[in-house]
Amino acid sequence: MTTIPGMYAFREAVGYVARVDGISMQETLNPSDSKSHDYVFLSKSNSLLKKGNLRHGDIVSIKSPRHPATYIIKRVVGLEGDIVQIPENTKINPQWDNPKGVLNKRTIQVPKGHCWVEGDNARLSQDSRFYGPISLGLITAKATHVVYPRWKRLESVDVSDGRVIKEQERLNI
Repeated sequence: MTTIPGMYAFREAVGYVARVDGISMQETLNPSDSKSHDYVFLSKSNSLLKKGNLRHGDIVSIKSPRHPATYIIKRVVGLEGDIVQIPENTKINPQWDNPKGVLNKRTIQVPKGHCWVEGDNARLSQDSRFYGPISLGLITAKATHVVYPRWKRLESVDVSDGRVIKEQERLNI
């Protein structure tokens, strides 16, 4: 009888394994040569999700801004205060829900309490280019490992390609 509360406590305090659907994070997750979906460990450790512990390149689980019952998985490209430049050849939603921080049509300063996320497969990803900056409160967990069908640690990889001016660099911190 104590098994179910123990499992719930583990899920809420430590983390859980979840299946990744879709191709927005290819080739990192669900690579095109794979015949099955990836399963990832999503860490809910408070130390990973506390303000200041989120890093550029982390892969996170987010409650969808448009469909709150759905969770999406994306990579953190920009943190609050960062200036993100959106490439000309990238389609963006002209009517973001949250226009805070927009400096011009292709440049945004990530507002306080938000981050900028993108899928690794930019052509086929609905992410901050579609939703705008994501509230940090929507982040539910950090993906740390692929556990099936192959074991792999997920590293924080800076994928900004020089189009993010990090707040620390801008302020010379």
